Amino acid sequence: MRADKFKIEYPDEKEIASQITMIVDKGVAKRESFFVYLKGMYRQIGLKYIFHDFTELIFTVAVFVAVIFMVCMGGRCGISSMGENIYAFVFVISPLLYFAMSLIAFADSKYSVTYEVEMSCKYNIYQLAAFRMLMFSICCTAISMVTDVAIVAMFKGVSLFYLITLSVPSLFVFS
Repeated sequence: MRADKFKIEYPDEKEIASQITMIVDKGVAKRESFFVYLKGMYRQIGLKYIFHDFTELIFTVAVFVAVIFMVCMGGRCGISSMGENIYAFVFVISPLLYFAMSLIAFADSKYSVTYEVEMSCKYNIYQLAAFRMLMFSICCTAISMVTDVAIVAMFKGVSLFYLITLSVPSLFVFS
């Protein structure tokens, strides 16, 4: 009689499968999409802390744009017309601003005295660097398009559409 008292009824296969599914659904967190993750990062941290050195970035952009305009003006005023070489020039120059902005921001984070503390936070330096790179890509695309418009205004016979189709893909290939 004692053996009947302790008889355990085992669940059938359906019940086992449903219990496993329930445990997995409750225990494993759903993965966020890339854009939801970026939106959450933006909301939790904010641009002020993601881009902590705006003055350095603005200075980099200003120097880059000034150099580009000086080269273009130099080509217009006295140096022989660049002709077809302007397209190669734009293709090579477009990613350089992105590179300068990304390198300065990442090096500043990497060699700061708070590197170890920042690496232990919810969003570490590499995740923030990836977010910055995405933002830099968007900014550099806009700056590249403005520069393309300025080049078209300075040089006659240069196609704006062709410049944009060269500069934007070169930027994204590099990034």
